[in-house]
Amino acid sequence: MEMPKKITAYLKSYSILAICYTIAVFLVKLFEALIHAKAVSSFSGFLYGNLISCGFIAALVLVIYLLFSLWSNKTATYIAAVLLGIMMLTELGLVIYYHTTGILMGKELIVRPLWETIHTIKSAISLWMLFGVLVLLGLYVFVNVWLSKKNIGKYAVIPVYLILLASIPLFLTYHINQDNNVVNKVMYCIKECANREQEFYLSDTGYDEEIIDSYLEMFPEREILDKHYPLEREDNIQNVLGPYFKKAAVKPNIVVIIVESLGTDLLGYTPFIDSLANQSLCWKNCMATTPRSFGAVPAITASVPHGLKGFQFGDIPAHNSIISILAKNGYATNAFYAGNFSFDRIYDYLVAQDIDYLSPLRQEYNEDKSSEKDGTYWGYHDEPMFNKSMDYIEKQDVNKPSFNLFVTISQHEDLKLCNKELEESYYSKALTLGASQNLLGKMAATLYADDAVRHFMKRYGEYDKSGNTIFVITGDHSMNLNPENPLDAYHVPLIIWSPLLEKPHGFEAMVSHNDITPSLLALLRDNFGIETPETVCWVSEGLDTLNTFHSDIKNYFLHYSRSLKDFVWNDYYYTTTDKEHPVWSITDGVNVQALDNPELSQELDNRFRTMVYVDNYVYSNDKLLKNPVLGKEKYELITSVTMKDSLVCASKKQKPSIEDEESTRVYYNELPGDYSKIKLTLDADVKYTENVWQDAFISLVFECNGSIDSDWVYSTDYVSKYILSRTPEPDKWQKLSLTKIVSTGGSDEYKLKLYLKPTHKDDLWNPNHSVTLKNIKINVWGVKKN
Repeated sequence: MEMPKKITAYLKSYSILAICYTIAVFLVKLFEALIHAKAVSSFSGFLYGNLISCGFIAALVLVIYLLFSLWSNKTATYIAAVLLGIMMLTELGLVIYYHTTGILMGKELIVRPLWETIHTIKSAISLWMLFGVLVLLGLYVFVNVWLSKKNIGKYAVIPVYLILLASIPLFLTYHINQDNNVVNKVMYCIKECANREQEFYLSDTGYDEEIIDSYLEMFPEREILDKHYPLEREDNIQNVLGPYFKKAAVKPNIVVIIVESLGTDLLGYTPFIDSLANQSLCWKNCMATTPRSFGAVPAITASVPHGLKGFQFGDIPAHNSIISILAKNGYATNAFYAGNFSFDRIYDYLVAQDIDYLSPLRQEYNEDKSSEKDGTYWGYHDEPMFNKSMDYIEKQDVNKPSFNLFVTISQHEDLKLCNKELEESYYSKALTLGASQNLLGKMAATLYADDAVRHFMKRYGEYDKSGNTIFVITGDHSMNLNPENPLDAYHVPLIIWSPLLEKPHGFEAMVSHNDITPSLLALLRDNFGIETPETVCWVSEGLDTLNTFHSDIKNYFLHYSRSLKDFVWNDYYYTTTDKEHPVWSITDGVNVQALDNPELSQELDNRFRTMVYVDNYVYSNDKLLKNPVLGKEKYELITSVTMKDSLVCASKKQKPSIEDEESTRVYYNELPGDYSKIKLTLDADVKYTENVWQDAFISLVFECNGSIDSDWVYSTDYVSKYILSRTPEPDKWQKLSLTKIVSTGGSDEYKLKLYLKPTHKDDLWNPNHSVTLKNIKINVWGVKKN
C-alpha cells in the first residue's frame, strides 16, 4: 500500500505544478493582449489553443518528473518547477520577440546555430535584464514548490491528468488558427521546428505544356507568340500615365529613388515626401515583391520573375529593362549607391544592363579616414551620397538624356551623425511627431532621409533648369510596423513627380513594383517618342489608375530565406502557413480578413504553384525573351577546368580576432585584356556542417583584378546563396551553381580568383563549421572586344 500512496502523492504534487504553469502562461497571454491593445478575434480558439499547448508541455515534463521521483521526490519537484518556469519564460520571451520584430520564431531557432542564437540573446539583453529573469524564475520555482506541498483532493487531480493525456494527440493535430498576436508562441515554434515537410517549390523546370496552358489561361489578355516563351508577348501595355503628362519631342531624364525601408506607414514622418505626394501621381497601396532589399531593383527596373533565389542570384536569362531600353535610345545610364554594389549581387544585375557608371562611393568611404564623415556600417549617409552623386551628374552634358538610379541606406539603422546638435534635432522632431522610444532612432533616420531627398531634389532642379525630368520614388520594402498584417512588410508608397505633369492625382488601387517599368515605358513610347521593343516579357500589365480601392495584381513573394509561402491574386491573399485560414480578402488600406472557402483556397493554391513553375521554367531555361535589345552576348569559351579532388574550407578553432582565418583557393587564372566581358561559371557538389543560418555560411569570394585600379571587382556572398535548394540542409550533398559576369575596362591583363573564406567576425564565427566542394567544374568565357 505504501507505493500507491506515494504515487498518488506525487501525482497530486505535480498536478499543482501543472495548474500553476497554465495560470502563469495565461497571465503572459494577458500581458500580450494588453501590450498589443487588440481584442482576441476568437476567444474559444485562444483558450483552446493555449490550453492544449500548456497540457502538452506539462505532459512532457511529467515524464521527467516521474523519472526523477524514483530517486527523490523533492529533487523531482524542483526540476519540474524549473523546467516549467523556463517554458513560461520562453513564452514570455517569444512574445516580446514577436512584438519587437514582427516575426513568429519558428524554424530559425534550429536553423541558426546555438552559438549565434546565444550571441543574439546576449546582444539584446543587459545584465540587469538577466538578473530580473533569474529572480523571476527563482520566485516562480519557490511559489510552485511551496504550493505543491499543499493538499489537493483526488477528484481535483483527475481532470488535470485527463487534459494532459488528451493534449498530446490534440497538440500534434491542432492547426494554429489564431491571430499572430495571441497565438501560443511556444506551440508555434515547436510545430514549425518539427515540421519536416519541404518548403514548396518546383525544382523540375522541364517544359510541361499542360502547366504552360494553365498559366496562359490565367492571363487571357496576353498575346503570346511562342508557348516555349510563356511570358513574351505583343506589347499591348496601355499608356495609362499618358493623360497626366505633357507630350514632347525631347527625351526626358528619368530619376528613380529607392528609399530604404520607406513603408506607407512612415508617411507622416516624411514631411517633404508627404508634400511631394500631393503634387504627384501617388499610389499609397504599392506592394514590394520581397520583404528585404534584394528584390527591389530588378522588380522596379525590369518587372522580372524571381527565379530560385532572386533574379540576380543565378545565370541571369536574357531580358529587357528600362535601363537597357533607354541605353539603346541614347541615354546615359548611372547608378548611385553608398553601399557595396556586390551586396545582394546588384552589381551582377546592373552589369547585365550594360550600365555606364556605378558610383565608387563605398571605396571612397572606406578610404576616407576623416572622423567627420557621416555614415554607417553600410557606407555614406543619404545626404553625402546625394551630394557626391550630384558632383558627378553636374559634370555631364545636360542636353544628353540620362537614367539615374539612387538607392539610399540611412534607414538601415538608428540615426547617428557627426553633428550631434543636428542629430538631436531629428530625435526631438521624431519625439514630437509621436515616435515611440523603441523606434525613436529609426524615425529620426526617416526624418533625416526625407530631408536628404528634399535637398537632392532642390539641387537637381538647379542642374536641370528645363524641368525635363521624371522622378520615381518608392521604398524597397516596409519597416513592418504593423506585423500582425502579413502584407505590411511589402506595403510601400509609389510617387511619380515631374514638372512635365499636367495634373497631380492620387490612386487607391493596389499596384506593385513590377508595374512601374511597363507603364513608364508605355508613357515614354507614346508621349516622348522613345523606341521600345515590339514584344515584352514583363510579369505584370502596368499600373492601375482606378480611383477606388481594389487589386488586379498577381504577385507572389520571395522571402529572405528564399522560401515561398504566400501570394496575392487580385483581391485575395493566399498563404501556405495558415492551414486553417489560407485565404484572406484584401480590404481598403491593404488590410486582410480571413475567409472560409476551401474551393477558393484550392484554386489559389493551383495558381500559386503554376506561377512558380513558369517563373522557374523561364529563368532556368533562358526562355524569358528571345531577342533582348542589347542582343545576346556571344561568349567564347576561354578555358575549362574539372577538379576531382575535394576542397575543404573550415573555421579555425580560435576566434578570428585571435587567429586569422585562412581562405581556400578554388580557382586562379590570368587572362589577357582582349575581352569586354568575362563570365565565370562554377558547378559543384557542396556539403556543409552544422545548422548554419543563411547569413553565417562560409563565403564564396570572386575577384577580378585588372592592371588599373578601376578594373577591380570584388564580390562575396555566403555559399547558401548559390545552393540550388530553397532549404539547404547540413551534412548532405547538394548542388551549387555560381555565375559571375564582369564588364572590363582598359586593362591589358586580368587576374581571376575564386576562393572560400570563413568569416572574419567573432559574432558569426562557428568553430565547427566547414564547407566541402567536390566534382568541381569551372568554365571561363569571354566576349571579344571590337
